[in-house]
Amino acid sequence: MIGPEATIMEEAFRPRVDTEPLYDKEDTRRVVWRENPHRKMTIETYQEKFQVLHDEEIFQPFDPYTDVFFLFSPLFHHEELSKDWIPVIPQLLKTKCSIFVTDSQESLMLKTIDWVTERFGAEMDEILKPGLNEFRSLKMEVDLFNLDSFHQKNMYIWGFRGKRYQVQDPWALL
Repeated sequence: MIGPEATIMEEAFRPRVDTEPLYDKEDTRRVVWRENPHRKMTIETYQEKFQVLHDEEIFQPFDPYTDVFFLFSPLFHHEELSKDWIPVIPQLLKTKCSIFVTDSQESLMLKTIDWVTERFGAEMDEILKPGLNEFRSLKMEVDLFNLDSFHQKNMYIWGFRGKRYQVQDPWALL
């Protein structure tokens, strides 16, 4: 989990023995929480913007076969939020890792897709067509801006990654 809005809940993690606070050796102000819900899976929480961590090469090297990015309702198209996302998307695309975006409404998902493809369409490959997310929240939520509207969190999902070019050896065709 990355971002200033990522929550570190010490009390929620305290009873578990497989959760540990980690500290960056160079910067003791950056607390990182690591949880191991399964022996092959680790969840880490950083309360820092992705572009800062990327520039510091905290996560290098990326592995497109095992690393995945999930962006839950990112609202790329929102006026105030888009300026934060513009430097991040190229960094994500450079990793060639899968990027999955979810949203609660089809119209918001379509705006997200339009925003990304308009700016970065030539640099990306679509790996999952937009559609209903089988793992969406089952809880029905009321839209606070339109009380007649109901939705489920993460109801729609779409996936893309940085463009991968196939290199073909001309000698292989002989």
